[in-house]
Amino acid sequence: MRAAVRALVAAAAAAAVAAPAVVSTSTAAWREDEWVHGLTATSSLRCGQDEGFTATSAGRFLSGSLLGTDLDPVAALQGVRLVRAADGTLTVTPPTAIDPGSPAPTATRLNPLTASALNVVGLDLTGLGVGLPAGSAGALNQYAQVSGHGTAAGAAGLVNDSGGVQVTPTTPSDQLPGPAYVSLGTLLPAITNLADTRLRVGAVASSAQLDGCADLRALLWGDGTATGAVRSYGVADVGLRTSSPVLGQLVQAVNATVGTLQTNLGTLGGTSGPIAAAIRTGLLGQLGAGLSLAPLSGTVTVSTPDVAGAVAPLLTAPLTDGVVTLNLSSGVVDVDLDALLGYAPGALSSQPPNTEVVLSAAVLNPLLTRVGALLDTWTGQVVQALLTAVRSATVTVDLTTTVAASATVPVTGPVTVNVAGVRVQLTAPVGAILDSAAGTAVPPTAAVTVTATGLTGTLVNTVLGVLGLSLSSITGALNGSGAALLGLVAPVLRTALVVPVTTLGTTLATLSGTLVTALSSLVTVLPSVVSLMLNVQPDRPGAPPGEPYTAGTATSTPEYRVTALRLGLARYTSSADVAHVRFATSTAGPVGAP
Repeated sequence: MRAAVRALVAAAAAAAVAAPAVVSTSTAAWREDEWVHGLTATSSLRCGQDEGFTATSAGRFLSGSLLGTDLDPVAALQGVRLVRAADGTLTVTPPTAIDPGSPAPTATRLNPLTASALNVVGLDLTGLGVGLPAGSAGALNQYAQVSGHGTAAGAAGLVNDSGGVQVTPTTPSDQLPGPAYVSLGTLLPAITNLADTRLRVGAVASSAQLDGCADLRALLWGDGTATGAVRSYGVADVGLRTSSPVLGQLVQAVNATVGTLQTNLGTLGGTSGPIAAAIRTGLLGQLGAGLSLAPLSGTVTVSTPDVAGAVAPLLTAPLTDGVVTLNLSSGVVDVDLDALLGYAPGALSSQPPNTEVVLSAAVLNPLLTRVGALLDTWTGQVVQALLTAVRSATVTVDLTTTVAASATVPVTGPVTVNVAGVRVQLTAPVGAILDSAAGTAVPPTAAVTVTATGLTGTLVNTVLGVLGLSLSSITGALNGSGAALLGLVAPVLRTALVVPVTTLGTTLATLSGTLVTALSSLVTVLPSVVSLMLNVQPDRPGAPPGEPYTAGTATSTPEYRVTALRLGLARYTSSADVAHVRFATSTAGPVGAP
């Protein structure tokens, strides 16, 4: 009877003129019900009951070639494959694959990879072993199952021990493991200020399930449309990562300015410091010829705000807009490519077969705008934080000096006498002094107190008379000099505390432009080096050329294959030098009639 079935299958296949099978996108469970089509001999093919089908299935996480290394023969990357003969003989590759146990005539094997054990140049899968969701068999699982009833299933990637895909459009990000990385360094040209450019691949998974009996039955007695195959896949995310010393230089520039400000804050004070010197200059400006000032005595202090602490959080927190992340501490630029290219969250896992993720300069250019905006915002925050810190410093002045008058008196000759004592007092924030000088705020009080020395006798009056001055004129000039003194102190503060910050802003803007220029070079060359395709199914339209696939025969179904993500690589200097890496490939079939 089995021979008759085979003959019927062969005849039906010939009648179908080898029409290509169309795979249903239904996610229904495998159908193992008996199909009865009238009272004819064709009802003898009983799905779920008849045994003796041949079946093949496989799951492999990684295949292809990378940086000159053919990944297929690498033992550490070996997948799992089951082949069932009609007599029930099972061929297991590798023989060491784990048997989780299945009721006859079903056989199941697992061969999970260990990320930490892999050592392939240009490939880093260790992230896939971190942060696995509950119930996961691992992000590098490989699964195969066949049955004498004509069913076959393969799965790879983040799947459970039953072959179920655990990467879906609705899977929360905190339920996914870390990413894998593929190095692009040797494929790209040297780009100044960029290094270690890598493609980031998040959790991936695929599954292929086939009810071969249902497929064969449709071929025999239906319309030839395959109904027993279900393929699914999932890709959590795809990103780009590169490193730039410019990010570190930004931090270095800020730290250097912090050091300058701290030094300047410490040297502004004292009776010989620049604030005291400005006050002395201002007092002298109020005095006429023949008058002089004794050295200043007293105190000038400037409080020292925590300038470093003001910017510390800005130097460690990553800069991100949800699509681009700049890590100032590590120098890493991380780009969520799927979001940059306009894919909604989870959309990478719900694309039609053979969907190409288009990479072009036009779609990648928004990366430059985003990086520029992040750095502009950050620069403004740094400048504002530093200005706020230094403006909060308090200037405290309490200085005293003596005004002396010198003249040549008839008969007596040259004479110098002390005329008045002067005291200058000021307590104000740096910001208030600067704002008053700019005319945007009411000036703080700078008190100048003048006290006669008590030497008001004939000699003092004579000396002042020779100079054409009077004690009252001197006192009046000095008592009204407070505003003028503030006007002289303000430039000192601006030079020491504001100019270094504004100069830093210019420096940061220049460095930001340097990073954007480097990334622009990467955006220009990347499309010629990297191509991405989702949900690769070799038997469907639009599949990349050369993808392996076993067609159906007169007595067997086709092989139903799906790869979650195919990464095409070409060396920038020679587009013909092409390699490719397949992530999470699953196959179910062929299944042959009894």
